[in-house]
Amino acid sequence: MLDELSQLISRLSNDSSLFSGPEDVVRQGVILPILAKLGWDPFNIHEVVPEHKVEGGHVDYCLQIGKKKHVFIEVKRLSGDLEKYEKQLLEYSIADMVSIASLTDGLIWRFYLPFADGTWHERKFFTIDIQQQDPDFAANHFYELLNRGDIQDGSAIKRARDIFRSKENRELITRILPEAWDQLIKEADEGLLEILSNRVESICGYQPDPDQLKMFVMNKVVAQSPPAKKLILKKRGSSENKDRKTIRKKPVTGSNSDIDRYFDNRPSKSYGIVVTIDSNTFYAITLRELYENVLKYLYRNGYLAAIDGELPLKTNSKRYLISKEPFHPEGNPFDLPVEYKGYYLESNKDDRNGIKSLLKLLNLCGLSLTIVE
Repeated sequence: MLDELSQLISRLSNDSSLFSGPEDVVRQGVILPILAKLGWDPFNIHEVVPEHKVEGGHVDYCLQIGKKKHVFIEVKRLSGDLEKYEKQLLEYSIADMVSIASLTDGLIWRFYLPFADGTWHERKFFTIDIQQQDPDFAANHFYELLNRGDIQDGSAIKRARDIFRSKENRELITRILPEAWDQLIKEADEGLLEILSNRVESICGYQPDPDQLKMFVMNKVVAQSPPAKKLILKKRGSSENKDRKTIRKKPVTGSNSDIDRYFDNRPSKSYGIVVTIDSNTFYAITLRELYENVLKYLYRNGYLAAIDGELPLKTNSKRYLISKEPFHPEGNPFDLPVEYKGYYLESNKDDRNGIKSLLKLLNLCGLSLTIVE
């Protein structure tokens, strides 16, 4: 089932005719075929209920098993602003006691927990983009959230709640981690020094004294501070073009085919990403973490200032990779923004496409990227 769904998503994402017409084309050509691959019977109007009536209006589809309403799906045109329909869809869902709601234009599927805490937009817990994300990645998440069997036995809603809680926790930890790390480093935390001391002793057999360790840590803090000269390039009277020539170094040596080759050969259980950017190595557990580290590096070394006039940078007609505001071309907010000093990166991507998008940004900066295997 997953292989067939992945193949369907791949075909749909490349068929522009499906997304240039009215909503009926999207419903018949995209929504119903995907639901069919997820175990729903699109010809059974008591299971996939079209134009489901609710107080004050209707919802395009209600996924129902027996008399129990489980999922509402609202379909809009590709050019529409999905966010402005969130309130209405979620109010309908709450009134009918529906656990999961999805708002889609066929390409982008936004999933919501109507009864979660927060604003209407904050109740969104996941987004699938069948054009931007890898087909296998999208298929897996469609299956986790919408396949009929898991909807019926309740495991889909449990998984959705786990994702929502994980999203809240990640956002909190993301905000706190830099502060916690800065405290550990700047205060030369005793626990951190003990770990470092034990590692030194295990390698060379000698235990460093506390003052030596503290001096090493403090030197590291100074060494990692933003280089002042590069940060004030634009304030030295040079033109913007001259600044770019000063900062840019050499053309990109990696390519999308290199990235594809790496991920095609990557062990299925591997995790973490290690890349080298212009002789600087970055290690991260998640793509979001990698984006955070690289965004800070580009800012601190003056690269973002050099390309500021060429932003925002698109990955396709509907999506920005980096912008000065966390909104895509049609006004939709970034799904998983990474922010630093007024620059925003959209990190809601699978690893393969995320690295390709990062390469595009680095290409603009004149930097090289190599994936460390």
